[in-house]
Amino acid sequence: MNIKQWLIASIALTGIALPVFAQNRTAPMNFAGRYLVSVSDADMVASAYIDGNLGTREGEDVISLIPVGKHVSQLEAFEAPASNSVAGPPVVVAVTPDGRYAMVVETWTQRPEGAAENQTFADLEHGNRILVFDLQDPTSPSLVQESAIAERPTAVSINFDGSLVAVSFHPSGAGTETPLALIPFSNGQLGEPVYPEVITIPQGDELIHAEWHPTENVLALVNETSAEVSFARLTGNLTLEPWGNTVQIEKAPYMGRFTPDGRHLIVNNLYWGADVEGRWTEAPKGSINSIR
Repeated sequence: MNIKQWLIASIALTGIALPVFAQNRTAPMNFAGRYLVSVSDADMVASAYIDGNLGTREGEDVISLIPVGKHVSQLEAFEAPASNSVAGPPVVVAVTPDGRYAMVVETWTQRPEGAAENQTFADLEHGNRILVFDLQDPTSPSLVQESAIAERPTAVSINFDGSLVAVSFHPSGAGTETPLALIPFSNGQLGEPVYPEVITIPQGDELIHAEWHPTENVLALVNETSAEVSFARLTGNLTLEPWGNTVQIEKAPYMGRFTPDGRHLIVNNLYWGADVEGRWTEAPKGSINSIR
């Protein structure tokens, strides 16, 4: 593959079995699954995060499936075009609980063919699409739907029964007015998006990630601007009401994931910001918070 950046963003598993490390801490993890799902962004070199220069465009953005169960030397990726972006947390792809469908949101559009090599981040346009892929045959992922949504989506999450999709939006796109979309999903098709009021996210703050609880219609809402996590429960007519208290975390949270039993939320904090920019020779240490 001629792809400059590779992002493992989601794993569709049938079960996990972790080894005992008491006697051998170098033992590999032993897990069982059907395939790995990833998205690749071909629009930028890694150094673009530092200097903004995108470099040479190579290939196109894709979604890739890697069926597992074989020896690592025999693993192979099977691709389909899927415009996406790695300029944000690795939550632009999500898989339905049954493993049948994957959804990819387009944060930034792809550069056009023949674009100049001296392009920068400023030359990229905001995306506004969500794509649905059928994964029934992991060796041939196929696009089944492409829908326009609000501008600059940053994260996608699918609820516990696969019937509802949550998408968050960056404030430089639609996020100031519509930080979140809820989209019904049935039989491989998305319905019309609804943009509910999110009381716990002040206007202009960045809702960087909205993550569904694994067993209930409850969302964890990660506010990057104020470094806090709030929760909201789904009510009738696709509306949300605050649930529980707001939890202060640490600087520049990026994404949150529930533990499989739903009892804890794990959030990583990057400690990025204006006060640390330009200090790349000694990157700040990040942190991880656990919320009960």
